[in-house]
Amino acid sequence: MILTSENTIYYTGQKCGASVDDFTLMKMPKKEVPDKIFCGRTSKFVIDKEGKTFYCGQSFDFELPNNI
Repeated sequence: MILTSENTIYYTGQKCGASVDDFTLMKMPKKEVPDKIFCGRTSKFVIDKEGKTFYCGQSFDFELPNNI
């Protein structure tokens, strides 16, 4: 994942078990301004300027909702 200076996020890597080579724009709700991104082996987190956390990826233990 890449957070640009224009506060847009692009991602690449695995999606639905297939490798994706191109960078794809990650859509965020219009009023949410991303501030930080964190990438793990199977999950990704985006924290906005207000501290709201967005998550996508695998969640085997169901600590966080998947893809919400």
